[in-house]
Amino acid sequence: MDPRTAVFEAVEGIARLYERSMLTRSPLHLAACGGCGGPTFQQPCPLCSYYPMGSDKGHWHPHAATREFFCEKVAASAPDGTGNLATWVLGQKKRTVAYKEDASFKVRLEDALSFAIGMATPEPGLVFDLVAGAKTSVSRERSGRDVWSFWEVVDALGLQPGIDARATDVVEAVDDLHAGDFDGACARLRAVVLEEMGPYAGRRPELRMSIGTLDRISPPEEAPEPTAPRT
Repeated sequence: MDPRTAVFEAVEGIARLYERSMLTRSPLHLAACGGCGGPTFQQPCPLCSYYPMGSDKGHWHPHAATREFFCEKVAASAPDGTGNLATWVLGQKKRTVAYKEDASFKVRLEDALSFAIGMATPEPGLVFDLVAGAKTSVSRERSGRDVWSFWEVVDALGLQPGIDARATDVVEAVDDLHAGDFDGACARLRAVVLEEMGPYAGRRPELRMSIGTLDRISPPEEAPEPTAPRT
């Protein structure tokens, strides 16, 4: 496999792991930081804290991150220097308020990181050479369907009290989405929304809106019945 394909596939794999674990959309991409020049995927940059919209222009400016520095940061993102691209990306979420204050978020992220350690990802030096050296931005492939609206429904479900009891069903819908079965994913998600609404539909305007969203992106006459739970 050529380096470019390997990095693109790694980005997609990491994004899918995050989506399945955290049940929210991942816009993961890699690009050269405008401050230190190293590979980054967020602002502020996890390598140098560069933030182009604020006063903090990072620890180094102009470009100064080296290949060796990036490799060291990636390796240090897991115990005993076993980090890889996946643990480096997901590990940045430990710095968030949600990780510090939301016990459920922390548990799900730790589970994702445990899985990430065993993921086969390109060597960090190869990632650096492609993104920082060759100035190649790596983004997820765009879907031909309205994936963003699908995730809006997932987000609406996540705001419901006690939704953790139905998390497995939502994960099944995400698995269908990742498998390329958009209509099946929407059908499964529709079943979760309807069950969650129950006899209190009038008190759940956000869920009624979610049904409208699902009707728009995958009309019921096109949507198959949800398949049996995965084993």
